Amino acid sequence: KFEYGQEGERRLSDEILVTLWDRELYHKKLPSLPECERHHNQLFDKKGGFDVKKTVHIAIIPITFKATASAELLVDWDWELCSRSLSADVDIHPKVAVTISGGVDASIIIVRGGVSLSCSLNQAIRPEVYLKGAQCMVGFKIQREADPINVDFSGWYEWRHCHWFNCNWGGRKTHTFWQWGLPAVSETLYQKEWQIRKF
Repeated sequence: KFEYGQEGERRLSDEILVTLWDRELYHKKLPSLPECERHHNQLFDKKGGFDVKKTVHIAIIPITFKATASAELLVDWDWELCSRSLSADVDIHPKVAVTISGGVDASIIIVRGGVSLSCSLNQAIRPEVYLKGAQCMVGFKIQREADPINVDFSGWYEWRHCHWFNCNWGGRKTHTFWQWGLPAVSETLYQKEWQIRKF
């Protein structure tokens, strides 16, 4: 007798058994397949961006302009095998993350401050091929996933406090003028399934 794997929802004995006239000649227990095991691998990770700063003087007032941007392209792939449900899937995760910010700072003797605008965007498209063995079905799906999008316009200022010849900047005060955002998104863009018996 040789049994290995699973029949429907029932696990088989995963063994080799040889008998002759009800006498056991050989018996070996085989290692069972994992019930569910997911594997993660990274294919590609590339980062880039810039950070610039420029100070100009208008009369005696220094004004600093700043701009930064960063981008990351990350590609991962996963695969999973589930012996209990007789299913398997392979999916790829290309993800783009972009962060952009800019601002202007100024300082005049007793007060300094600035304003800034920032935005973050993370998007991923996940194509996936899967097999549902218990249902005799194979499928293909494209999923879009997005982290929350946040846009923030804020400002800050500090007063200089002087006592005789000892001057120090006070605590920074901040204020948000405007905020905008979108919630996280996870949606199926396309999905198609086929019955294996049709092939």
